[in-house]
Amino acid sequence: MNNFNDYYNYMIGKQANNMYNNPNNFDNNTFQNTFLNMENTPKLYNPNEGFTKGNMYENLYEPYRNYKPKPIVATSERESLMNQIQMYKFAMNDLALYLDLNPRNSSLIKQYNDYLAKSKELVNNYERLYGPITNDSMPMNTNDWNWNQNPWPWERDN
Repeated sequence: MNNFNDYYNYMIGKQANNMYNNPNNFDNNTFQNTFLNMENTPKLYNPNEGFTKGNMYENLYEPYRNYKPKPIVATSERESLMNQIQMYKFAMNDLALYLDLNPRNSSLIKQYNDYLAKSKELVNNYERLYGPITNDSMPMNTNDWNWNQNPWPWERDN
């Protein structure tokens, strides 16, 4: 992708591009068919590669100059679990942006739900082992306010 037109053509297809270039040809059926019934599923990176590159869509990723993304390396099991949670949350957010424009893309909805299930599993595992991640986590439903007993994100296990 080298410019806005490449991105625009990829995301909404040639039919929408014709509407953009010829606004007099706009009609509601064309709009709905182009934006809401799009079943063309973009090719995705796996969650780890997408998280590392900051983009889940292979066709939309273009590195900055000669930049090569570096994999995130965890130094403990705790960091590894947190990285996996962040990785799946990122993938879900990126898919949600696409699904906002293409709400009937059943394959991406399924992929989103798979990532959601995996994310919940990882969060439950993390919280069982290390305590709450957020102040609305299930482990916070106790009489103890144990939010401040966990290390902060910038504190590392040694």
